Amino acid sequence: EKKRVYYNQLLIDLNNQVHKDGRWVESSDESRVRKRLSRTIVRMYKELGPVVAEDIFYRAYDKCWYTNFTQERSRQS
Repeated sequence: EKKRVYYNQLLIDLNNQVHKDGRWVESSDESRVRKRLSRTIVRMYKELGPVVAEDIFYRAYDKCWYTNFTQERSRQS
């Protein structure tokens, strides 16, 4: 349960999304991304330990990168 919550929160943070009008949308304000990621990662390390936290972080980062990469490639086609 906690792993899934942190995974989803990392995806939200990495994509710079905010909850607006009942849904998650990408924010144009990138000034808070670093703070949000830092807060999530610190909490995750404290609650789950470094091994599990790193696994979750890399899975979320990989998902975020792959999703953004494939979207960019489809725009270029």
